[in-house]
Amino acid sequence: MEKRHYEMTVIIKPEGDSDATKQFAERVDGIVNDFNGKVVELQSWGERKLAYEIKKNLKGNYLFFDLIADGNLIAELERNFNIWENVLKFMSIRVDKKEDINELMENAKGIASLFEKHEKKQVVEADDEKKETSVEADKPAVDDVRKYNEELQKTLRVEDDKEDEEDVEL
Repeated sequence: MEKRHYEMTVIIKPEGDSDATKQFAERVDGIVNDFNGKVVELQSWGERKLAYEIKKNLKGNYLFFDLIADGNLIAELERNFNIWENVLKFMSIRVDKKEDINELMENAKGIASLFEKHEKKQVVEADDEKKETSVEADKPAVDDVRKYNEELQKTLRVEDDKEDEEDVEL
């Protein structure tokens, strides 16, 4: 079969920490390697609230796999996802963009890219427990957000009052 570009989103149970996510990604990577496929990129979208309850879970941990593979690999992954208890939902799609598959395979980061970023973040947090990490420093403070919301509500009230006065004049 011909190798193609696929994207796969998997929702797994939120139980466990990043080690559980890492073990799951390594299992998937093992299957991909057995079928001569390649993980171009892996992204963890984190734990999110589900739109509806799935297998008695209200939250799920989202993983996004960017793969170069053939149809047999995708069928095998989906078969395994149906068997594994920690998989809540999954969806795989074939990307129909005109891309050079060989170039994608050469530039593939694999699953290590996600975990390198995560390990670097843990090292920074361990070194600077008292200081904010660079990611947290970019976030606005809670007080700033509250002040912004209060100002926004005041302007909305003023606009509502103006509309009410115009309605009375008519």
